[in-house]
Amino acid sequence: MLKSYVVIALRTLRRQKGYAAINVVGLAVGMACCLLIFLLVRHEWSFDTFHAKADRIQRVLIEETHPDGGLDYHILIPPDLAPEMDATFPGVETLTRVVKGILGVRSGDQIVPENVVMADSTFFDVFTFPLLAGDAATALDDPQSVVLTEPAARSLLDVEDDYTAALGRTLTIERGDDRYDFTVSGVLAPIPSTSSLQFDLLLPFRQYDTIRIGSNDWGGRTSLYLLLADGQTPEALERALPPFTAVQFAERIEERREAGYIADGDEAFRLALQPLRDVHLSPEVGTNYEETPHNPLYSTLLVGIALLVLVIACINFVILSVGRSTSRAREVGVRKVLGAHRGQLVGQFWGEALLLSVAALLVGLGLAVLALPTFNTLTGQALTLGGLDDGAGLLVLVALVTVVGLLAGSYPALVLSRFQPARVLKGAARAQGASPFTRGLVVLQYTLSIALVICTLVIYQQLDFLLNRDLGFRGDQVVVVQTPGLSGSQQRGVLAAFRDEVEGHDGVTDVVRTAYSFTRSYDTFGWGAADGTSFEVHNLGVDYAYLDVLDMKLAAGRNFSPTFPSDSTRSVLVNEAFVRKYGIAQPVGYVLTGLEDSFFGANPTIIGVVKDFNFQSLHDEVEPAMLNMHPNYYMGMQAMLVKARPDALPDALASMERTWTSVFPGRAFAYSFLDDDMAAQYEAERRWRAIFTDASLLAVLVACLGLFGLATLTVTRRTKELGVRKVLGASVPGLALLVAKDFAFLVGIATVLAWPLAFAGMRRWLADFAYRIDMPWWAFLAAGAAALVLSLVTVSYHALRAATADPVQSLRYE
Repeated sequence: MLKSYVVIALRTLRRQKGYAAINVVGLAVGMACCLLIFLLVRHEWSFDTFHAKADRIQRVLIEETHPDGGLDYHILIPPDLAPEMDATFPGVETLTRVVKGILGVRSGDQIVPENVVMADSTFFDVFTFPLLAGDAATALDDPQSVVLTEPAARSLLDVEDDYTAALGRTLTIERGDDRYDFTVSGVLAPIPSTSSLQFDLLLPFRQYDTIRIGSNDWGGRTSLYLLLADGQTPEALERALPPFTAVQFAERIEERREAGYIADGDEAFRLALQPLRDVHLSPEVGTNYEETPHNPLYSTLLVGIALLVLVIACINFVILSVGRSTSRAREVGVRKVLGAHRGQLVGQFWGEALLLSVAALLVGLGLAVLALPTFNTLTGQALTLGGLDDGAGLLVLVALVTVVGLLAGSYPALVLSRFQPARVLKGAARAQGASPFTRGLVVLQYTLSIALVICTLVIYQQLDFLLNRDLGFRGDQVVVVQTPGLSGSQQRGVLAAFRDEVEGHDGVTDVVRTAYSFTRSYDTFGWGAADGTSFEVHNLGVDYAYLDVLDMKLAAGRNFSPTFPSDSTRSVLVNEAFVRKYGIAQPVGYVLTGLEDSFFGANPTIIGVVKDFNFQSLHDEVEPAMLNMHPNYYMGMQAMLVKARPDALPDALASMERTWTSVFPGRAFAYSFLDDDMAAQYEAERRWRAIFTDASLLAVLVACLGLFGLATLTVTRRTKELGVRKVLGASVPGLALLVAKDFAFLVGIATVLAWPLAFAGMRRWLADFAYRIDMPWWAFLAAGAAALVLSLVTVSYHALRAATADPVQSLRYE
């Protein structure tokens, strides 16, 4: 019986090559989209699941609620908190502190920057990072030991396949003027791309006080991971944390409460737990050590786009099945007369659909292979179809074939099989091309397609607005030279060298130091004034020519000047947002009280107000900012800004590299362009624009295939009508218009339905931007007009063919 079904299905599809090709292509495109999206979503949702004890690993967070209701998450906590938690909570089986930074590692005569992690000796008890050489149980016991990843062992020690040869070798780490020798105690397998913790070298945490990778206002810069004991739930442990928090942070809580920075210590400031598996999927928490988090909403939207294209392809199948209902109806009638019952017919029709679905899957896999390099470029990933060869991947393939086959074959299986043989053989069963059912399917197709086109146009306009908006400064031709990890004397040396050598270059106009470059970290602090006012501000370390290099404008007052010696220690600039938020009527000359215990040493005076500039992403409004020049703040100078003329930029860069090499022989020269750094903040939006554009084109293409099939159906149904009209004198253009106007009407309805759908979706998306465009009305009209033109082009072949057909042949139809 099964063999008979297959043979009949193959014969039927061979007779209807055009019908089969349209369905296979449409379904293949939808399946290829689903497969690619599955690979991406699976990659994003599988972060950190490779750890054997992932379900019991929790990261400790500090949640801080501000008086205005805002909530901040701190993932960096004091390192001394770890032993206290370990001793206090028996539900914690073990824990490990993790601190990450970039250190220079000597490789031959070169100093190579590497991602270095310091962790407790229990690191391998918590995390599952297999060793290719060495013993995980003892690898971090010796304070002078170091564990390398396989790529680091290859590049730094020139080790090939025998990784045991790396054990016992000496590795030198340089930080500032200091050098530290370590002995290799282990080589790790490559860190999986789905790990939220990426590093090249692993050092014992006991080196933290010797090699400081940084500190923050909480007295440390460490992440804390807990491995809960079997039977211990995160919820139960969180309920026990408030008393512990009140004791451990009593002094800090009291200071902030008295300053008005937090409303109530115990309620507004607490420790919380975050499952390791959620780290990559929590953009609201943010990351410092982990890679860029993924917004789960993106995965949902991607899945929706893939399913949308697949649904449109399935709708095509149904529409074409309706179009073939007349010829298949006769087949049903004959087979029923010969004794076939409905169950056999249902099996036959669904078998044909499943066969087409299998063929579409094979073609879809080929399309996915061809599209994968482009898709990886769009998403910034390195996905492979190897992700489909396990149980979950095979399940997805089987589900695609089964669901698509059953869904697409539902009409012929459930409707055609019900035809009565007497009515069919008398010619009473006719194609229902103009039925509300088929019209509704076409409207649904085009509604979804037009909505996607509108979303693409809006996203494009918003991104263009972000990239071309006046940010309040000019970052073009500004080179950011990265200088992290330098000692104070090295910072002064490189700054002096650049000013002496690089500023003498004809193409360089200014060289200034800065604590942090835009987008590459920042510093904020809060304090309370004598009148009880609480302040929170972004703190920017600048230089005399800082405003000139970035072409920033003053709204009031003056800039820092060497003619006023006290400017470096007793004066600050603030932005307009600072003045607005804190209601300072006369900002110039205003003394900021409450800062005498900070690095200023005395309450500074505002000498000028800088016009607002977007030093953060345009997703956020400009926040209060303070610019200072205090020498104490530059102990951690992270960058220099070099302003160059466009025509001399290549020569200026070469001069910078020569100067850097002369000051730090062997140390890599790292630089970027400030405008590129700012534009990189919108990389996700760029990718979304590309993904939506491609999805829109695919959706419209597949919808046009369905419309092509429906046009065939409509012309077939109206063959005799068109012949009669032509005999009575109707013109060819008139007949073509008669056929085409029905489709124009359907597209018009779809456009009206798509408008509110796209408007609601884009209004929600734009709400995430503090600075956004008004909804472009022309995008809605353009999408509808484009859909109308494409639909008319699609049906024009059948319309003209019907209008120019011989009326004698048309009248003989049937």
